[in-house]
Amino acid sequence: ASPAQVRAQDPAQPRYDAALDLLMARHFSEAIEAFRVLAVEYPDSKLVEDAQFHLGVCYTLLDQPDLAVMEYYRVVLDYPQSDLAPEALVKAAEVLAALDFYQDAIAMFSKVLKDYPGTEPASYAQTCIGVLYGGMGDTEKAKAALKKVAANYPDSPYVETARESLKKLGGQPAGWTGLSPKRQDPQPEPHNVASVVPDGKEKAREAVAFTITATAPPPPPPVSSIIDQILLLDSIPPSHRNQKNTFSPG
Repeated sequence: ASPAQVRAQDPAQPRYDAALDLLMARHFSEAIEAFRVLAVEYPDSKLVEDAQFHLGVCYTLLDQPDLAVMEYYRVVLDYPQSDLAPEALVKAAEVLAALDFYQDAIAMFSKVLKDYPGTEPASYAQTCIGVLYGGMGDTEKAKAALKKVAANYPDSPYVETARESLKKLGGQPAGWTGLSPKRQDPQPEPHNVASVVPDGKEKAREAVAFTITATAPPPPPPVSSIIDQILLLDSIPPSHRNQKNTFSPG
């Protein structure tokens, strides 16, 4: 069956589409409830992975970064083999970086490199690590990280960004908005994943920059409200619908 046929046969599809409609209409709290109900009513649906990812999107747009990070990280805990897992780590790292938790963001990006090497999110994560070290004033670590982009990911669209960043350590690298360059949103199959941008418009299967701007961030919550809860999540086994998956915290 084609991906479209698989989606059409998924009984959770109408519920998922309705939740997405709420998200697109910027009814974020209602969308959160709809995505959670989907997971309860259709625990075996592949769309549950997408629903979990979009919980992170909802909390990001609600400006609740601690919950956004936790929901993105839950994708990795429950669905470590999902195409969305490395993307969820990237989104969580971007939220942390926007709060100026640079070391924690670097740790999250490093987890992408460790658990999902060779992927497009990994090449992006490697670039971000270099940019963050540069922002922290650690020129040597920034140079080392940025040089790895071309060395390990020669075909990556971020090679040029890394090269420009090497030339401009201490300044904003060319082609970047805040932390995030334009990049492809995840396109897993057979899921019906939509990309969401802050104006609430849907742009499916296009190059879309979903940017957490790093300028003038709101006062950050205590680190413990994010990092300690992430450590707690690491100690929780995958849900019953994913007992076959294994996950080793980095």
